[in-house]
Amino acid sequence: MTKFRSLKGIANNLADSFISPTNLDFVHLVGSLYPEDAKLIKINLLKETITPGELKKSCKNILSYYKKWFVEEIKKLDISLEDLEDVTLKISSHGSYFTCNVLIKAKNKEYSAKSLQSYS
Repeated sequence: MTKFRSLKGIANNLADSFISPTNLDFVHLVGSLYPEDAKLIKINLLKETITPGELKKSCKNILSYYKKWFVEEIKKLDISLEDLEDVTLKISSHGSYFTCNVLIKAKNKEYSAKSLQSYS
């Protein structure tokens, strides 16, 4: 069971990198949304789905990239995709401030992390 504790670190890395300067394509896409639509963006990483729906086409490559990265990370821990129940990211934007909350559910436990980022 100790390998599953490492999911907290993966959640932290995912939250940090998803809204980091290394993922500026996504940040710019969110910035182009109507303010109301940018208040909450929800991503199911396992299913590669995103809401609001108008981001789906623009974010297809971003979602595929992060899912591939995530799968590689859990393989290093000898965790199977079948062990995971959910991997959800909730991103909110308030002008130049972004938050990303990541929740990973595995084996009836939750591992979460939150990251804050500011762009000016």
